[in-house]
Amino acid sequence: MKKTTVISVFVILLLTFTSDVLGQSCSGGKINGIYYTSCFTRYSNEENTGVDHLNVPITSGSGTTVAVPNDTRRLKDAIVASLGRLVFNEGDYYIDEELPLYSYRTLEGTGRSSYLGTINGYYPNHPSSKIIQTEDNLSIFKIGEGITDVAIRDLALVAGYGTSGTIGILAQGGSGTNQSSISFQFSNLKFSGFSKGIYVNATNDEWQFDNIRLDHSYFESCATGIYIDSYNSGWNITSIDFLVPANGYGIYMEKSTYTSMSMLIGNGPISAPYAEALIYVKDHGNLSIRNAVSEGFNKDLDIDGDSIYGTGLTYPIYLMNNTFMNGISIKDSTVISTANQFGFGLGDVPALAKGTSRIYSIGDKFCFEGASCETNKTYTLQDDAKLVFGSNKYKTEVDTLMLGTRLYAGLGTPANGTLYYCSNCQQTSTCASGGTGAIAKRINSAWKCN
Repeated sequence: MKKTTVISVFVILLLTFTSDVLGQSCSGGKINGIYYTSCFTRYSNEENTGVDHLNVPITSGSGTTVAVPNDTRRLKDAIVASLGRLVFNEGDYYIDEELPLYSYRTLEGTGRSSYLGTINGYYPNHPSSKIIQTEDNLSIFKIGEGITDVAIRDLALVAGYGTSGTIGILAQGGSGTNQSSISFQFSNLKFSGFSKGIYVNATNDEWQFDNIRLDHSYFESCATGIYIDSYNSGWNITSIDFLVPANGYGIYMEKSTYTSMSMLIGNGPISAPYAEALIYVKDHGNLSIRNAVSEGFNKDLDIDGDSIYGTGLTYPIYLMNNTFMNGISIKDSTVISTANQFGFGLGDVPALAKGTSRIYSIGDKFCFEGASCETNKTYTLQDDAKLVFGSNKYKTEVDTLMLGTRLYAGLGTPANGTLYYCSNCQQTSTCASGGTGAIAKRINSAWKCN
């Protein structure tokens, strides 16, 4: 592999008086101070690969290929040169290698449509900036160690027809000396057809891939949309759509630290075999999941509890205002569950707590108002799982209730219905001191201890 840094500088010098496709003058790869891919020319012969064109299938499984320009080298040169903002002009960019990312870059496209070509003239080639990986087992963008302050937005990332093992964005580190890569923003992106849309792979537990914001993006037909395998990775994930194939996952958290998710929409197949889970969680730190809804999955949420300290009970998981249409399973974890809807219409779905799970459920609805299943439904407990606190419109359940403690002289005159444990009261109809302890009840403005 030849180094691209020196070559890219040479190319920029040659571009001083060139023009981009819109006819505007490029100077040093820039138009009006902003880098554009159109200011970087293709090479007559791609030095990295030995080919200047790639033969790619025009449709899935057709066996028919078409020759397209190889954009690998010019995109590498553009990314190396563009300290600051790089705009990907509208068009399709075909590559056969990975594109390394560097610090202090903003990569920006013109839209995220991933549709390739037309079908019988019915669908236009939607205007957007698309990057297509044509080789197996490669990513499009690769983030290594020591990278900081990178934004990628308004792009479509596509796995080429017939490829396998591809990744949209790969973040990988842990073997070198720089153990931090921080501050990334991925916004308004579309990931189409990948084995993993985003993959965070820490080769040891020290590498830090942290302060990640992912928003307003769409994962289409990816076997796994987001795969996180790092103990040292914090995420804010919001406003994400998933179209997940059979047996696939929206988000798979093998290892994770602190993560906030909100406004997730997941769609699996409309008939069996369904997708496996919208969210799978194994090794976790603090995790919140809010305002998620999904259908066409075997489970909406599968928590297979563990944490970086050896038990999923250490870090709580917060579930709020989600619609679980397929059911959830919680194992060996502490979960605070608030205002979630389980099931849809008159049916009900499993809400299982297993192992040593501890559940705090407040205001959850386990089927629709007035349905026959409504009165008795709550979390189903298996093994040693406990409902520490559960409250709905019919009843409040508490696994262990401990009252506040007072001496007889400190009972005071609170409102009727107040309960205390009086540590020196006698067990008599009217409370009195000199005893070994009793439950004191405030009834009709008097203390009763029988």
